[in-house]
Amino acid sequence: MILAVASVSPTTKAYFQTSLADRRYSEAEILLLANHDIAPLETFVEEVRQAQDTIANVSDEEKKEELKETLIAKIDDYQARLTNVQTQIVAQQEEPSQQTQPQQKIVEKTVERTVEIPSPTSAPSQAQTQLPQATPVPTSIPTPVVTTPVPPPDIDDAIEKAKDKLEKIKEKAKKEREERRQQKNNSVHENNGDKENRRERNSGVDKVKNLFKPLCFSAVTK
Repeated sequence: MILAVASVSPTTKAYFQTSLADRRYSEAEILLLANHDIAPLETFVEEVRQAQDTIANVSDEEKKEELKETLIAKIDDYQARLTNVQTQIVAQQEEPSQQTQPQQKIVEKTVERTVEIPSPTSAPSQAQTQLPQATPVPTSIPTPVVTTPVPPPDIDDAIEKAKDKLEKIKEKAKKEREERRQQKNNSVHENNGDKENRRERNSGVDKVKNLFKPLCFSAVTK
């Protein structure tokens, strides 16, 4: 239903695309920190670019300006959060590899040995009966080695490129916003100028009328 409405209304589609970019960023941030996966980062930036293109197609100028302001604010937030992600990844890289030393784990191992038990019916000089008896003997098993995954060397570069692309999208949105404001200001000045010119023309006509009024009156009286 949302997709169907978004495909019809440019304004609704712009709101939907902006929300989708939010979700793509959240996914990209999680994968960056957990798996050092940079692939979703490009998908996120593309969603932001599509959101900008969708906003450009909105015909309602007030809604368009509102959506641009929202997009600019979101990009500022994305860039700040990406910088925070970089800091966390650098901290992970600076930490020593968390490799556990093989620890001795005590395990009881059963070993059989014989114990002499005297027979109750035999004489002291007779041979003694031997029965096996299990006795636990400690042994050790090393625990597995656990290492912290090391981020790929290009992850910081990928984040910087993403931030640069976001900056270009933001600057374009700001430029369009300023151009729109300038057009509105020019339109207001032109309207004010037209009003002033009309007042001046009307004032000139009134002056001419006032000049001819005495002549007309004189001609009528004659």
